[in-house]
Amino acid sequence: MPVVQLDAETGEYVNSFASLRQAERSTGIGNSDISRAARSVIPTAGGYLWRRGTKWHATPTWLRLARERLERAVSNIDSVDLRPYR
Repeated sequence: MPVVQLDAETGEYVNSFASLRQAERSTGIGNSDISRAARSVIPTAGGYLWRRGTKWHATPTWLRLARERLERAVSNIDSVDLRPYR
């Protein structure tokens, strides 16, 4: 699956990759995390936004929604009880 890497703050194009494995090798970010971010399961991977395909233009609406998802994820982290994982 081809993916496009975008700046999380501006939504600007950073790089594109022919596959998840190529993206992982080039960035050091796990391909499963990149895949989940590209499918909007998680807001970002490695501090970047990711989208499927070979080209991407971040519209203002899409960028606003991506930022809102990221803000919700960050604000929810304080309410997570990590005691069971220790």
